[in-house]
Amino acid sequence: MGIEDYNFLKSTLEEVSKLQEGKKETKNDLKGWKKSLNDRKEELAESQEELEGIEASLEAASKNVGENVESPSFFQKMETVLMRSERKIEKLEDKEIRIEERQISINLKFGIIGAMTIGIGLLMIGFGLSRGGEFSCGANTGQSIPYMEVGDGEEDCFNGRDESVPDGDLKQGQQYLRESKAILRGTTILCLVMFGFLLPSWYRISKEKVRHIEITETSREEEEGGLQDMHREMSDFKELVSRKNLLSKAIEDSIQASIVVEKAIQLNNEEIRNIDELIETKMKSISHLIPYSEFLNGH
Repeated sequence: MGIEDYNFLKSTLEEVSKLQEGKKETKNDLKGWKKSLNDRKEELAESQEELEGIEASLEAASKNVGENVESPSFFQKMETVLMRSERKIEKLEDKEIRIEERQISINLKFGIIGAMTIGIGLLMIGFGLSRGGEFSCGANTGQSIPYMEVGDGEEDCFNGRDESVPDGDLKQGQQYLRESKAILRGTTILCLVMFGFLLPSWYRISKEKVRHIEITETSREEEEGGLQDMHREMSDFKELVSRKNLLSKAIEDSIQASIVVEKAIQLNNEEIRNIDELIETKMKSISHLIPYSEFLNGH
């Protein structure tokens, strides 16, 4: 073997060694690409399974409401229903406020009437008490007492003059006393009659207003409960539709990525075949320089 053949053999073997290293790296890359493809296929299967579940839920919901829950028109109708429900709740709240305001107004009116009745009664009582007039205990004493206290068996004047009065004065005082008692009895009866009318009327009206408030509150609470249910249902539908769209996009992207990975695997396989062919060509080019037995032992 000459020097040229030796150099050719040496350089060719070095090239073959580099090709084998490149082949090894390509195989490692191929292994990574295959693992990536398997992972994507698993993710794709999971996404498709979840998508099928979401589609089944949406289909069941559409059958339940009698309309495609994925259509924009469905959500527009839901928004309209929600707005109507919110307006109804506002009206019920306004009604509650008006009923409470009327109740306050009624309480105020009955309070004013009651206060006026008490005031009139006090005025009449004062008038009745003043009907007795004043009895003078004497010019020198400067003392006077109500005629109601004259001749009552107790000396109310300092000088005791109220128990030693002429019969005429005593009769006049007794007449004033009878008139005062009559006024007081009339005032008492008037107050009892007025309060006997006012209290039952106030109780009946207040009870009726309370009943209206309770009915309105119940209606409002039911409407608010229905509104919350609709909000929750609409939110669930939107979330399902959004999730479906995201999954569909993710599945499409995963499929495209899988295609890219498969192409990369195909290119790696082609590269390995090309390296094998190139190694075979190189080895053939030096096969005349290496005995066949040594070639078999070495390779």
